[in-house]
Amino acid sequence: MTKDNLRWFLALLCSLVLVLSYGSYLAYLLLSPQLRAVNNSPTSRTLITRLSIVLVQNRNVGSVGLLALLSVPLAIGLLGYHIYLIWAGTTTNETQKWGDLRLDMADGVLWKGQRSVVYKNGAPSSAGAGHEPSTSWPVSSDQVVIRTVDGRVPGFGPSNSTELTSGWTRCWTLSEVENLYDLGFFDNLRDALNLALS
Repeated sequence: MTKDNLRWFLALLCSLVLVLSYGSYLAYLLLSPQLRAVNNSPTSRTLITRLSIVLVQNRNVGSVGLLALLSVPLAIGLLGYHIYLIWAGTTTNETQKWGDLRLDMADGVLWKGQRSVVYKNGAPSSAGAGHEPSTSWPVSSDQVVIRTVDGRVPGFGPSNSTELTSGWTRCWTLSEVENLYDLGFFDNLRDALNLALS
């Protein structure tokens, strides 16, 4: 989802929460006089029985009101999840990748180092550097993260790669890995809403 789409998707979720909540409230307002009348009836015993009587007598309003009422938590949950993603500075796809990194850390095969320290012959440029559009976050990082197959300290790469040196530390938590896209919650929110960052 591009940044422009995210702004409109968040607006859709906010408006969905408002419309569903308002629909539930309107259904309650329309059905409450009849519910009070049924409450005064001597035959009604439980709340569910009274609600059932009112909903059967007013199927159209009752069904739409119930649908709106039961859908509100879903819309709120989806909005809350996307606010969490903005807070974390990630997307749903990147969340999956962070989960893979967490598994590699649990296996003890993930190492991190500074690009300027671990490469003897100069740090190779990152893959997308120079091809990215203008962004509010850094295009590349000095941090390098490598997963090894056997969990040993990274040594030398293939013959056609840059020679590696020492300077690696094993990663055990996600907080040790730099997230380029995390600018802090309010800057992430401004970026998601496509507002100018100060």
